[in-house]
Amino acid sequence: MYQRSIVSPSRFLNGLTGKSPAVKRELSGGPFVRSKIVCTIGPASSAPETLRAMIEEGMDVARLNLSHGEYGAHGEVVEVLRELGGVSVLIDLPGPKIRVGEVDGRVVLRPGDEVHFTTDRVVGNREELPITYGDLPREVRVGGSLFLNDGLIEVRITSIDGDLRGFRGRVVSGGEVVSHKGVNAPGAALSLRPPTEGDLRGIEFGVEVGGDWFAISFIRDRRDVENVRRAVERAGGDQPLISKIEHRDAIENIDEIIDASDGVMVARGDLGIEVPPWEVPLLQKRIIAKCNGAGVDHHGLQHLRRHDDGLPRPVALGDDPLLEEGDLPRRHLDAEVAPRHHDAV
Repeated sequence: MYQRSIVSPSRFLNGLTGKSPAVKRELSGGPFVRSKIVCTIGPASSAPETLRAMIEEGMDVARLNLSHGEYGAHGEVVEVLRELGGVSVLIDLPGPKIRVGEVDGRVVLRPGDEVHFTTDRVVGNREELPITYGDLPREVRVGGSLFLNDGLIEVRITSIDGDLRGFRGRVVSGGEVVSHKGVNAPGAALSLRPPTEGDLRGIEFGVEVGGDWFAISFIRDRRDVENVRRAVERAGGDQPLISKIEHRDAIENIDEIIDASDGVMVARGDLGIEVPPWEVPLLQKRIIAKCNGAGVDHHGLQHLRRHDDGLPRPVALGDDPLLEEGDLPRRHLDAEVAPRHHDAV
């Protein structure tokens, strides 16, 4: 059994100096807020003045998504955040995420279209799309579904190439595809496990810049958490680990994952592709109850503004922090999103 530190990783949420936005609100006579606000920082929100405004408006934790952007740019953001003070830094590792390769501009897929997926390095178009995982043709099955662009596009697999370098499918629900969009293959026996080479590079980066914690993507069981923890230790770090629940196997192994983790994050977007989306709120509620019983931090909601239209009071589930996953100003939210989330909680 993993022995957690006596000091809870919540110390990173509240700020080591007691100067986080949430703590300052409470010390100044403001309302006690049980949930904290985690904001994803990207190219459109990395300017010092924007970061300062987001902190002033209630951002408690800055999330750096290592699936996107350059490490140099991420490092500059960390430097600015340390100078500004009052927030913690969450390093979100890329994990074994499958993605579309390079695509020629924007490709629109329509229901009924036939598409060939290939592991060859080609520039994708409407007839053929490259994928980044070389073993995917071996691990999917005819009749199974492939989801692209956060589940917006569904393709039913119709045949697998004889050389196992690609497969064909028919579009069930269409949409737009651009380079590097995520790919999900629910039910496929994928052999990808963390930590990947990208995870190891991300761990070295996170330890070097002094990130406060790591989030592990697409874990399936205790072994994944333990392997990442050993990688962090080898890199000279001791950051707490947040396990992201976004795979069906993780649901089945949730007790051992909670036991091995410092915190748990329910990744509603990817989980809603792996399992029927209407099951996600109930699964999240059950996971939160288990985390409370084990004294483990629980984190949500990802894609908060995408989901909260149908869930007007998501904080009722009891999440510790609310996580806004999109690059905020790019989605025309900039510093306004933090006070809105604060008002919501």
